[in-house]
Amino acid sequence: MKIAAASLIMAMVLLALSAAACGGEALRGERMVFVSSLVGNSEIYAMNPDGSAVTRLTSHNADDWQPDLSPDGRRVAFISNRDGNTEIYKVNLDNSDATRLTDNDAGDWNPVWSPDGQRIAFLSDRDGNSEIYAMNADGSATTGLTRHDADDFEPAWSPDGRRIAFVSVRDGDSEIYAVNADGTKTTRLTHDADAWDIAWSPDGKRIAFVSDRD
Repeated sequence: MKIAAASLIMAMVLLALSAAACGGEALRGERMVFVSSLVGNSEIYAMNPDGSAVTRLTSHNADDWQPDLSPDGRRVAFISNRDGNTEIYKVNLDNSDATRLTDNDAGDWNPVWSPDGQRIAFLSDRDGNSEIYAMNADGSATTGLTRHDADDFEPAWSPDGRRIAFVSVRDGDSEIYAVNADGTKTTRLTHDADAWDIAWSPDGKRIAFVSDRD
């Protein structure tokens, strides 16, 4: 029995490391969250950075994925199709109080916590194509931040929470833009080559990204 339990934990750790390699994890302080299909469908788990203390946070026949851990390390936003289409949910890190945050006939996905933990940016095609939205952490006050015929995706909050960088194909190729957190003043930041995978510097003065320009 002990051998079986140890094997189970080791399998979950290996799956977590695999998920981290493909962007399926989030790390804040003492815990990291990840997706595993060990039980047959995708569920959200948490563990210590050294692979110990693995805890299952969701348990549903539908798939749960795209976890993002809140800045205070207490809550996890994620997406699930448990209610018929892709919606955003949150659950406490102690596996309590699972709550649905969005309720729309269209798909909502890619939740990202603001640095202060008060807002969640996300993607939705509720207006016909992929756009950036933000809502309060309890699911209220949803606001559309972008509006364009082309798709916008990969929202990334600036460290001060005042801007959101994102990727869009609105000018013909994949470029990086930034918009104020209230949806005003959209600015194009890159030109002439595809760019994606945004990461702000801790002081908010620089943005790292991937590009095929060279």
